[in-house]
Amino acid sequence: MIATWPSAPLEQFASKGVLRRHERGETLDLSAASEADWIMIHAGAVVLSSRIGQETSIPTAVLWRGDVIGALSPVGARVSRYDVSTLVETTLLHVPKALIDKSDWRDCEALVHDTADRIQEQIAIRLAGDGLQRLMGVLGVLARALHPRDPFTRSASALSLPVKQGELAEFAGLSRRQVWIYLGRLAELGWVQTSRTSVTLTGSAAWFRLVPELRSRGLDCIATIEGCDETLARLALAE
Repeated sequence: MIATWPSAPLEQFASKGVLRRHERGETLDLSAASEADWIMIHAGAVVLSSRIGQETSIPTAVLWRGDVIGALSPVGARVSRYDVSTLVETTLLHVPKALIDKSDWRDCEALVHDTADRIQEQIAIRLAGDGLQRLMGVLGVLARALHPRDPFTRSASALSLPVKQGELAEFAGLSRRQVWIYLGRLAELGWVQTSRTSVTLTGSAAWFRLVPELRSRGLDCIATIEGCDETLARLALAE
């Protein structure tokens, strides 16, 4: 079964915290509140970038609803050196640590565990995959991060990604030309629509199911364009 968003834990915390909205593309300064607050993504998505030196960073992972950021998470300044920016308009739920009961900690730990797994899964795809596999992994992650709350109502729906082809290249660690070639092949098969400024996933429920499929079957199922087509077609028909 495909895991869905952890709405129950989030909602149980919502009455104890404050929602704060952030514009698309905003760099989040979590230092002021992270020591005192438990910070969860309530809506939207953020990009984690690994800092290399003083001025260089590379996209590492995308996090979304239910993921935990700030000092009490795998993203915290004491644990990592990630910069955090919003991929789309994003709402964060800030809950003061003092308001989290002992009975809440199991759910808190589960959210932290899920967040750490999500980061490591994306890093693993980036390290283990070739160019096509890395791009497919990125597209699957973005579909999962940006899909409507009920992903199975319209299996043939399209999902416009808030990134350009050059940004996809950065996410996947590829050149723009490589991304352009791969997207062109996927477009011929009907799985994406492209323009200079946008990329749209078609049959978005299949893309939404891709990351869990890679978790269970490995990267071999997307090792070729033909394999990608077969895998997405099968996922589009899944219950």
